[in-house]
Amino acid sequence: MLTAVGIVAIKEKVKMKTERSFLLLLQVFLLLSSCTSNKVDQATHKNEQNKILKYSNFEYITLPAVEALTCDEVPANVFVTVELGFNKIDETCKNEINEKREDILNYIKLFYSQKTADELKIGSSYIISNQIKEELNSDILSNYNVGFVLIKNYVVKLNEKIKLI
Repeated sequence: MLTAVGIVAIKEKVKMKTERSFLLLLQVFLLLSSCTSNKVDQATHKNEQNKILKYSNFEYITLPAVEALTCDEVPANVFVTVELGFNKIDETCKNEINEKREDILNYIKLFYSQKTADELKIGSSYIISNQIKEELNSDILSNYNVGFVLIKNYVVKLNEKIKLI
């Protein structure tokens, strides 16, 4: 029988586009597993339900789209929209995100401008979102409150090298 760890491995294989899709899949899996198997360890089942409850206790703020150029010799254009997830009951985090919105957007633009197009390939969004989350929590926000960074509407447009005659 699959566990939440097995679902994470499956998620990586099918490259789900958003964490919300993953959470929906996890919820469906847990519902089906509780209906189809009487041998499910109740402690494990309860632990997995608590993980879903933890994720559902988050509120999200969608930031405006950011455009940046990569640091390649011929820079690629990057267009990205980011959602920040934080605990619903933490009003101070919500207020701080809104107050520091410009700093956050500037950091995201700087972050992408320091990457190459190869570093931004499909499948790297999980690593990138964790890097952004760690930086926001350690250097920009004062209370380490962002729980999730969701990368949405992610486009890297490669540009052709133009030869001057």
